[in-house]
Amino acid sequence: MALSELQHGIANLFHEREDLAVDRWVATTCGYCGTGCGLYLGIKGGRAVAVKADPAAPVNKGHLCLKGLYE
Repeated sequence: MALSELQHGIANLFHEREDLAVDRWVATTCGYCGTGCGLYLGIKGGRAVAVKADPAAPVNKGHLCLKGLYE
């Protein structure tokens, strides 16, 4: 994999996925550490298919670490 492909892939992780159709968004907290960052899980067909940060969460203020992105 070329460096430019890797950089493009990483940059896409941090952009909103407007093209991803989900049935609903469910508010929850990240379970990877004890911080308790707020996030939304995108549910489609009864399965979690997307994740995005909760901008109103006081702990993470709308941001997620790499672990949270893959929750």
